[in-house]
Amino acid sequence: MEATYDLNTEKDASRNFTVLVTGFAPWAGSRVNPSELLASRLPSSIHFKGGNITIAKLDSPIPVSYAAISGDVPPIIEKIKPDVVLHVGVDTSEFTAFHLERGASRDGYNSIPDATRRVFTKAEAKIKYGKSPDFLTTSLDVSSIFERWNNGLLQTNHSSPIRRVLGPEVIITEDAGDFVCGFLYYQSLEYFNSLKRSGELARPVLFLHVPQFGDDEDELVKGDFILLRLIEAIAHVYGQNS
Repeated sequence: MEATYDLNTEKDASRNFTVLVTGFAPWAGSRVNPSELLASRLPSSIHFKGGNITIAKLDSPIPVSYAAISGDVPPIIEKIKPDVVLHVGVDTSEFTAFHLERGASRDGYNSIPDATRRVFTKAEAKIKYGKSPDFLTTSLDVSSIFERWNNGLLQTNHSSPIRRVLGPEVIITEDAGDFVCGFLYYQSLEYFNSLKRSGELARPVLFLHVPQFGDDEDELVKGDFILLRLIEAIAHVYGQNS
C-alpha cells in the first residue's frame, strides 16, 4: 500500500517525523488480529509539503505475551528511536468504536492469562517497576489530536466509498485495560518516563483500540483510512507543539 497525502500544515511542514506503529499477533484460536492487519497495510511513508512522515513497522507482530512485551519492547523503541509510538490493539467486546486511550495502569495484569497461559504477577510488577507511578498518561495533546482526527474523518466526501463504510465512531477513553493492551501501553509509557524528559517529549506514546473484525476488505479499507488520518493528526499536533 503506497500513499501520498497533503497534511495542509504550517509549522510541521518543514520537518520529518517518524512514528512506530505496532499491532498484536493472533491468539485464542483466531486466524487474524485486526490490529496487525491494519499496521501491516500502512505505507512506509506519507509525504506532505516540505516533509515526510516515516512509518516504522516491525517485522513481526507483538506477541500476546506479558514476558515477550516486557523483554522486547523497550529495546525496540531504543533501536528505532521514533518521535512517537502508536500501539494498535483489538477490543474483543461488542464495542464498535475506534477509541484512543489516554493512559494505562502499572498493576492489575495478574488475572487474565496471555497466549502462553501466564499472567504478570504482583511480585514481577514490584521487581520491574519499583516506585514507578501506578498510572501513566501520554504526554501528547490527546484532545487536539482527537479534534483534528475526528474533523478529518467528518470532512471526508460523503459520496466517497470510504465515507460510506466508516460507520463506527471515534472516541477517547481513559484506560487501555487490564490485559496485554494496557500492559504494552504502560510498558512504553514507563520506558519514556524513565528518560526524565519534559513537555510533549516526556511520554510520546498513544494506544488505539480498534473493533473486532476479520479480514473483510471493506472493514480493512475503513480501518486503513481511520488509522492514516490518526497518524496525520498526531504528526500535525506534534509538529505544532515540538
